[in-house]
Amino acid sequence: MASPSPAWHALLAPLPPNATPTRRRIGPERSSPDAPDSAIAGWSELVLDLSVGHTGSRVIQVVLDPTDRPLAASDMVYFRPVPADRPDSQHRQESIGGRFEEDGSFRGTCWIGTATGPAEDERLQWDLTPSQPIEEQVAALRRLVTSVMAREQSA
Repeated sequence: MASPSPAWHALLAPLPPNATPTRRRIGPERSSPDAPDSAIAGWSELVLDLSVGHTGSRVIQVVLDPTDRPLAASDMVYFRPVPADRPDSQHRQESIGGRFEEDGSFRGTCWIGTATGPAEDERLQWDLTPSQPIEEQVAALRRLVTSVMAREQSA
């Protein structure tokens, strides 16, 4: 019998104590104003790629402008079925993602997806259901962004 997923494996849950994000550059450091990539010059992302072994994974991404202001964020949790190789294995994915507007509002979408089949099947047919995030979800995402940024600064 599989052990239950840790609490931090749930969407928008607090992070485990040892989780440290990786910073990656998205755009060039500098760009001329007429270059095709000038709109994202200096942008970077903080990524936390968490795994709970055979039961699933969680990926958190925060996109930052050159001043380290959060522009967008997402949290995605994928639950692997156990055992994953059976034709009737149930897969589940939950996510929230979107952008932070200059006026402080959030524009994004929540998704819940389910699929049935073996994990190795690249042709899994996902049933995806979108919804608008509620205030509590947006507040939790903002707390998550703050936590990810603080962990990167203290690393």
